[in-house]
Amino acid sequence: MVSRRRRRRKSPKRGSSDGKSDGVRKKVEISFPEDLIMAVKYLLEKGFNSREVADRLEISPYTVRSIKRILRKRGLLATDSGEGERARRAERKRTKDVIEELLSG
Repeated sequence: MVSRRRRRRKSPKRGSSDGKSDGVRKKVEISFPEDLIMAVKYLLEKGFNSREVADRLEISPYTVRSIKRILRKRGLLATDSGEGERARRAERKRTKDVIEELLSG
């Protein structure tokens, strides 16, 4: 005999009498100690990646990610951490194009 999984019934949401907030989750901001936030900021500015920061401070990489989000909201960290890497790649590509142009003719 093949067993079947029972489907769970969806329970009505509590506290949503008007029906406007159905399916919308409110984000709860987690607070971290200010010295931890500044330590993460310092290490990121020194060039460490998130994994290295987490290892050095003995915290979870997800905590580092959350702190980076807080720093971006405060305007203390660049909004796109990949900007520098993209610029370096573009510079390498331009240099490579110039070298190929010189060699070809």
